[in-house]
Formats: sequence, C-alpha cells, structure tokens
Amino acid sequence: QLNDLWDDLDLMGDGAKHYTGTLVLKRTSTQHESDLGEELVEWEVVDGQQRATTCLILIDQLRRAFGRLADAGVAPAAERANVLQRTYGLVPLAGRGEPRLRLGADFHDYWATCVLADGQQTRGKLRDAERRLSVAAEFFSAQIDDLCEGVSPEEAFQRLKELQRRVTLGLRFLVYEVEPESHAGEIFETLNARGRELTELDKIKNYLLFLAESLPGSRKNTVVREVNVAWTGIHE
Repeated sequence: QLNDLWDDLDLMGDGAKHYTGTLVLKRTSTQHESDLGEELVEWEVVDGQQRATTCLILIDQLRRAFGRLADAGVAPAAERANVLQRTYGLVPLAGRGEPRLRLGADFHDYWATCVLADGQQTRGKLRDAERRLSVAAEFFSAQIDDLCEGVSPEEAFQRLKELQRRVTLGLRFLVYEVEPESHAGEIFETLNARGRELTELDKIKNYLLFLAESLPGSRKNTVVREVNVAWTGIHE
C-alpha cells in the first residue's frame, strides 16, 4: 500500500491533517538513557508496527535527500537531515546508533544496518520481510527523486520541506495506550478481526502469545521470541 500512502501525501493541502491509523502501545518496564542524556522508555507496539515502520522508512529517505542537497551547497538542508536522524532515526546508546523502532529479532539487524544505515547484507538472499523493507525504501527514494527532478537545489529544498511537514505534522495517528496488565494479544485480535479475516495461523500465534503472558518475566520473553522466530520460518 505504498502508493496509497504517497497519494494521500500528494493530496494533502497546506496545513492539512490526515488520519493514518491507530497505534496501540503497551509500556514496558525497560528504560534507557541515551549518550546525549535523553531518558527513553521502551514500549511494545501491539498494533500498527507496519504503518509506523513505513513512515520511518519514508522519513529516512527524506533525510538522505536533505543530505544530498547539503552536499550540493544548500546549507540549511544539513540541519534538516540531522534533526530527522536524531528525532526519528538512530539514537546513540552505549556508543552505537540504535533505531527508535526495534523490529522482530530475526530481521532487526537488516533494518538497522541496511535500511536505516548504509551497511551491506552478508547473506545472498533476502528474507521476505527484509525484501519488503528494501522495496519500501527504494519506492520512496524514487518518488522523492521524481519530486525534485528538473528543479534547482533551492526549489528542491522547498519541496522537501513541505513533504517533511506533511509527514511529520500532517500524518496523525490515534494512539491507544494499553494498561501494563492488559493482554496485548486479545487487543490485537479485536482490532484485526474486522475487515480482512485473520487466518487460523494468525489466531494460533495470537493464542500462544496469550498463553505466554502467564509465564514469569524472563521465561515469557524467551517464549515470545521463540514464537515470533518460528512464525517467520513458517511464513517463509
């Protein structure tokens, strides 16, 4: 649905807002302090990870475009790129950059290294989820290039500024905070049982995650990781 998102952005007028979907978040007990002294609370994304990931990929491609304009001599573009990186991209933690959004354990390294940074994958074939991340990055890169084609660097900067405004201020999410004792799986199923039906495979996974909620902390986290990794293998 990448085209749908881009079309929505294209149709937004000056100062317009666009409802982009719901984010369901569950606060965890994990906290971090960045190398810059920023206090970070970790949240589990119960629902909405795909749309959040897609928006962050778009913002990262926008950051890269500002960086290219800075190299072309548009001085304000450099600060724009830096702000987007600090706000939405990699957070300095323990001397290295950690993404604001952590994806599943089986493809998080690709997300951090090859999508948000400029590293190269070490395997020959991409997993399906990694391929989708790569396709999204390439799609938004091409759309941004088309947006700036045939105009001066200064005009391109103005166009990218407007795109940034639409993405970071115009896209609006309904954010629902789940109580810590809530069962995230039940909420996920309630939200997704309308429209396209959940498959039996989705429901089985959801039920296993529901059962894992009753386990002690460390064991629960281990089982949740094992289920998520196993389901990635099943889908592959």
